[in-house]
Amino acid sequence: MNSTRLCPVLLLLALVSITACATEWTETVARATPSIDPKTGQGVVVFSVELEYDPKPADSSLVFGWTVFESTPEGEIERSSFLRPTTLRGSPSAISLASERITVTAGRMYRAHVVADDEVNGLHYERDIHYTAPLSLPSGISLRGMEGTEAYDLTGVPDEELEELATLYDVLQSSFTRVAKDIPLATFWSSHAVLPDAFPALVVVAPFLGVNTSIGPSSGPITLTVSRSIHLYPVADSSAVPGLLEQLAVYERIFVGAAFTGTATAATFEAGSVFVDDETWAVLAAAAAEELRRASP
Repeated sequence: MNSTRLCPVLLLLALVSITACATEWTETVARATPSIDPKTGQGVVVFSVELEYDPKPADSSLVFGWTVFESTPEGEIERSSFLRPTTLRGSPSAISLASERITVTAGRMYRAHVVADDEVNGLHYERDIHYTAPLSLPSGISLRGMEGTEAYDLTGVPDEELEELATLYDVLQSSFTRVAKDIPLATFWSSHAVLPDAFPALVVVAPFLGVNTSIGPSSGPITLTVSRSIHLYPVADSSAVPGLLEQLAVYERIFVGAAFTGTATAATFEAGSVFVDDETWAVLAAAAAEELRRASP
């Protein structure tokens, strides 16, 4: 065989082999996740992406960064920005990249730009993720000290958080009438919060039944310990209901609880109707009992 003709063929086969083995990134997740800041109780959003290596590389390096912008009447302003190298242990099959927590304003639009580079494998990735904060933003009461092994043991919850919970329970008991129980949240909107005097309304739920949650790819999830918290969603009028339901949908739960009607304003909260899920009601009752115990000589 003519060696002059063979060399180009071998070169072509080598190029095909190199191309077939080249590592690539495949985006599996790109999302904006609304949540509650456990320290401030304010509504926040976290942007994140997940990228899978295909095939799994022998070695890798990673530099990634996020820049988050908020649209205001004066124009787009930068809310957060960082670029950092990250050490990857071993040869990862996937990576998860998250932004900082961004405190949001109701109705505002946010744009997050993420950039990632793996110089070892010659990979580059970037994209924008958009998020519009709903009209109904939650506030939160953290249950620090409540580990979750005993569902309603609040002996470790600090006085400040305990007082907030007990006050909410007392207001519901003294200023409201329970008009329904064991109803899903959807029934609250269709049967009890339909007239104008039902608004503003308040929805009070405990989204996290447990204290552990996993983030990142299924092949290498990261388990986080999450403090339980009570989420309070003020709903000014019926136009804010779809945004509220969209936020609660991420918890993949059907919230079942009680409907209350009455009036509360100023120092506590302003509402003509209130929905409290069963988990929260048990926590509120336990908080009132614990506050009474602490006040006893």
